[in-house]
This record gives sequence, C-alpha cells and structure tokens, in this order.
Amino acid sequence: MKVKALKVGNVVIGGKRPAFILGPCVIESEKFVWRM
Repeated sequence: MKVKALKVGNVVIGGKRPAFILGPCVIESEKFVWRM
C-alpha cells in the first residue's frame, strides 16, 4: 500500500505517522451534539 502525507497549512497529516479521526460513535440527539 502506498502511503501519502497531506499538508494543511503548517501541519502534515499521515505519512509515516498514523492519523486518527476520533469522535462520538453515536449521535444521540441534537442537544448532545451542541454540548460537544
């Protein structure tokens, strides 16, 4: 698999380091979203 890095401004995402996107697994309600 070929690995690429993505540069956003001064930040490099991916490449040799793994990138993680984290967040809630379930959105229970609109009220819950706005508390986040």
